[in-house]
Amino acid sequence: MKIFSLTFLIIMMICATTFAGELPPIISVSGEGVVEAQPDRATISVGVITREKNPAAVQAANAKAASSVINSIVALGIERKNISTGNYNFNPGAVYVRKRRICRVLPQCG
Repeated sequence: MKIFSLTFLIIMMICATTFAGELPPIISVSGEGVVEAQPDRATISVGVITREKNPAAVQAANAKAASSVINSIVALGIERKNISTGNYNFNPGAVYVRKRRICRVLPQCG
């Protein structure tokens, strides 16, 4: 058994030295980089909620309030083309419990 182990070890050493010359050359590179830049974008969410006595009055008041907000943002130096409306809801203003209307509140727009 010792002769077999010694023979096997010698064969492995010969194979290792034979194949070592056939390995392709290796290039190893490492590096580190840091990039610093001033931010050029921001995302801000603003909401306007309006309540009035009838739907037309709610929509008019909401449009006026939203325009005021947009004009204030434009006055800060933000171009109008960079401002957008993401969501618009109109709620008739009724409160329901178990599918029955229990009270009516002012219509809401936001």
